[in-house]
Amino acid sequence: MKFFNLCLIVFFLFTSCTTSSDAETGIQPLLKNDGLPFFKFYEGSPSNILNPYDIVGQLHSELFTTYYESDSSETSLEAVTDRVALLANQNSGFVSLSGSSYSFTLEARLAYVMQYGSCCSEGIIIKALESETAVISLTGFVNSVISLCNEENDFAAIYSFITLYEDEILASKNISEFDKKIILTTSSIVRFISYERKKRPKKNTDPEWDLMIGSIVGSIEGGSSSIEDAIVMSLICGVVENGW
Repeated sequence: MKFFNLCLIVFFLFTSCTTSSDAETGIQPLLKNDGLPFFKFYEGSPSNILNPYDIVGQLHSELFTTYYESDSSETSLEAVTDRVALLANQNSGFVSLSGSSYSFTLEARLAYVMQYGSCCSEGIIIKALESETAVISLTGFVNSVISLCNEENDFAAIYSFITLYEDEILASKNISEFDKKIILTTSSIVRFISYERKKRPKKNTDPEWDLMIGSIVGSIEGGSSSIEDAIVMSLICGVVENGW
């Protein structure tokens, strides 16, 4: 919990120092009457119903579970992509979201993310978002949440950190709806990934939970195209990042 508090302080210092006034950023912690940050309480589920894109993380989690429970043995990026797209089209929730048969058409961007995502995540964020405010915000969140997940064993602390950030994004008047969609889509996926990671210890057959950057960058890159692409690209990147 000490690391969580430190991470929270550093994160808000980072965001508050990027512009000269609150009005410019629109990203400040929501406060209770006593002036202290407001935290949602974790009640056993990684869901946050206040995030309008919460379904994205839920579907990502469902497809993730289905992929690994099906003993998939793909050994190429193309094979993993085809497999994930197939599972997406077999998931009723995903089909309801897409409204029709889904086809993944971002192969070139996927190849770029797989090659450069871990070292060029900031560049991908800059390309995906419209405003500097949104770029600074999401960059700070990604760096902070990865550090927090690596150091904090209590998911409740991680949950509070992420949902507080989501509250700030929802309240911001200086981030466009397009940028909010990408940011909140990504935060939803991160919430569910970190929940799975903390829910059970790693077994020999489990993916390596310590690796998250591929899933995060995949969500950001895919999210600039559509919610469906955010889910699929994030899962593909996560599978490949974790050794197929």
